[in-house]
Amino acid sequence: MEMHFNTMWYFDLETREWIDCDLPYDIPRWNHSGALVEAIPTWKYFIFGGEANSYSEGDARTFGAYCNSSCFLDCGALSWTQFASDPEVYPNMPSPREYAAMAYDNRTRRLLVYGGWNNGWYDDMYALNVSKIVGPPYAITGAEPNMGQLSGGVPLKITGRGFKDSVIRVLFTCGNKPIDNAGKLTKEVVGHYKSASEIHCVTPSFDEFGPKEAVMQIAIGSEDITTTHIPFNYFLNTRANKSLCYGPGILENAVANHPVEFIIQARNDLGENRTSGRDQFEVKITRKVAIVEEVVVPAEGEEEAEAAAKDEKAKKDAAPPAGEDGVPAPVAEKPKFQEVEIPCELVDHDDGRYTVAYTSDQVGDVAVRVAFLDDKGKMVEVRGSPYTAAFAESGKAVDNTMTGSILDKHIKKELERLQNHLADTKKEVATKDKELKNVKVLLKVKEHVEKTQLEADQTMLQIDQLDEALKLFSSKKLTKDVQLKGLAKINKEWTDLKKQTKDTAKEISTHVGHEDEKNKTNIKKLEESITQFTQDMRKREFFQYNCGTEMAKEKLDGVYDELKNFEEQIADLGYNAEKFGKPELINKAVKDIDAIKVLIGNMKALWDHIATCQAAFTRFMATRWIETKPFEMEDEVKKLLKTLKDMKVDKRANAYIGVLDEIKKWLVFLPLIAELADDAMRDRHWDALKAKVSVQFEINDKLLLQFIYDLNLGKYQEDVEEITD
Repeated sequence: MEMHFNTMWYFDLETREWIDCDLPYDIPRWNHSGALVEAIPTWKYFIFGGEANSYSEGDARTFGAYCNSSCFLDCGALSWTQFASDPEVYPNMPSPREYAAMAYDNRTRRLLVYGGWNNGWYDDMYALNVSKIVGPPYAITGAEPNMGQLSGGVPLKITGRGFKDSVIRVLFTCGNKPIDNAGKLTKEVVGHYKSASEIHCVTPSFDEFGPKEAVMQIAIGSEDITTTHIPFNYFLNTRANKSLCYGPGILENAVANHPVEFIIQARNDLGENRTSGRDQFEVKITRKVAIVEEVVVPAEGEEEAEAAAKDEKAKKDAAPPAGEDGVPAPVAEKPKFQEVEIPCELVDHDDGRYTVAYTSDQVGDVAVRVAFLDDKGKMVEVRGSPYTAAFAESGKAVDNTMTGSILDKHIKKELERLQNHLADTKKEVATKDKELKNVKVLLKVKEHVEKTQLEADQTMLQIDQLDEALKLFSSKKLTKDVQLKGLAKINKEWTDLKKQTKDTAKEISTHVGHEDEKNKTNIKKLEESITQFTQDMRKREFFQYNCGTEMAKEKLDGVYDELKNFEEQIADLGYNAEKFGKPELINKAVKDIDAIKVLIGNMKALWDHIATCQAAFTRFMATRWIETKPFEMEDEVKKLLKTLKDMKVDKRANAYIGVLDEIKKWLVFLPLIAELADDAMRDRHWDALKAKVSVQFEINDKLLLQFIYDLNLGKYQEDVEEITD
């Protein structure tokens, strides 16, 4: 029976049987040319030309039509593909024919077709480059991992066949189609040869393309890019400031001496939960332990050691209580602590979740730090880290698990707390029925708005932690509808509150700007008032020497009472300035008041010194002439002068000048007294002095120094010096 076929058979060399591949292709074809070509990873079988025709049952048999189309069979995929058969694309393709000879040139990767029959024999020859089908003498078959972060830097192990130790290019092309040549959508990195079946590389950054699917291929030396390819998925980077932790291992009331858990949930730039693992987290859990100083015991033996310990105890027992019999109470030294690290185990679930387990063998607090290795190679702490966990003695081991009572109670408590917190905050940032023209009311609203904005990240973290915990409980069918509804309400309330806060900030901005300017003006007026007060104060009595010590001190103390009004204004306007975000505006007024206080303090010190000087002068005046010690008096006055000059006081003040003049008079007077008190003085000398000052007096034990001082000998200084010479 005459028939034509489009089926394919192969002969199994081991079983020595012919087997139908069940791979029909197009219409029946015969007298065609074929070539089996070795290619990596799978061989290819090429067909060209021949005769082809299709008959229905009962049709008359006729000659087939000569054809010049080409196709190949992928012996691995067991699929047919037509190629190089469109005359518009290949205008120089061979004319239709049969019985042509065909061979494959392995060096140039070309199919060669020679001759053939079409109503006459041909002697022409054609070549077709099939390198894109056959590929280079190597291929990639896998990669581990097959996904990585958008910023790149992920170490890869590429597997395949036929690798050579040469220059290796690893290409990542955006999309899902392999390429023949690198273009704008391709990123290249250097591959490192490990073996004929293994290459290592580090993924390039894909930031400019975004989190997308990519095709990975390689090229070695001057050879072509592989026809085989591996899909590689880029995902958004894990971010520490988006990731979070939840579970009993970071909460209060965990049970000591039993393993406790918590989960790290990795999240990307968009705050979405990651769905794969391999992130690098570092967990450090520590407890502070008091340092106990060891008592050094003499090494004479056990008996000697016990005796030494008893003696030490006896001394302590015999010691008087702190503060007894005038003995000062000892100063208690601050206890010293050291951090002790608690080992933990971290398990990567390869779905974005990482379980951490550890055991605290003591009650009390522990610090839990969780950090993530970011794309810049830095360890960055995740949201909320460091956490503080607290351990107690009571409880069961099951309480410490992720679905135990500790997290269950925390969920219920957090649901209630967050609902109340959001409700209270909503009232605080509301402007309805509030008198915003009252600056204190306005600032209170502004403060609540800013506080809400400042704590937004912390609030969002708490909501996210609650959300993740409820998801976990829900997956175990441990949640109640009321809890899920409560979370949904919290999310809505938080969304509404953020909008309300933004709206309120916009609404009060005009009022805030107006009151801010008003506060600036009031502060400026206050500064001017303080300046004027300072100027007027310098004209007051206590700057005049004739004011007198008692009145001067009384007036100076009165200034402090006057300053209270300024200080009240400073406190009020300063509070406003701080709330307006400009605390520095009040600084000048504060400094000016401080300067006034310093000035008043200096003046009080001056008047105290004036009182000291006047007391000394009064004491000198009351001294009997025969008991006068001019040299000692002069030394005392010189010390008074030095103290005066060292004082930080306005040297132009009349009070300063007045006491300075008094001191100078005494420094002139006392050396003259020293001359008059000399043992060489005779009656004739005194008579000459009396004649000069025109005053008669007796030198006896009743004569006081004040009488001599009143003679105003400074006017006769040269005469006195001449008389006493």
